Amino acid sequence: LMRMMVDAASRDMPAVIEDPLYIWKGVDSFVDARDCAAANVAAALAEDPVTAVYDVAPAQGIAFEDIVSAIRSRFPNFQVDYRVTTDKGFAGYPVKDRVQVDGETAKREIGFVPRFSIRDTVDETARFVPQA
Repeated sequence: LMRMMVDAASRDMPAVIEDPLYIWKGVDSFVDARDCAAANVAAALAEDPVTAVYDVAPAQGIAFEDIVSAIRSRFPNFQVDYRVTTDKGFAGYPVKDRVQVDGETAKREIGFVPRFSIRDTVDETARFVPQA
């Protein structure tokens, strides 16, 4: 989704959304791939991890419009052509009005704190799409 939207934005074209699983109501938690990798390394190198699963997402939830806004901050003319609608949450799951992320355990046990925002993810994605 991110690559498709950033690619369209870089070409000054609208992102065409034809799959209802690509859009969502409410918010959900997302992790930048670089944070995901860093969390895995931190867990692998931790001296005394106790918890088997760590919440490594940023504390705030992200709405679909947050991604659109982040892309517009880099590509001001970016538009979305919605050809479908949805009343579902991310990937068809139930709608969440907020997310509950407890990053304290990851911070305490493996020394991990997420570093990258959705804007950072947009910027990183833009490095890998052809520029118009």
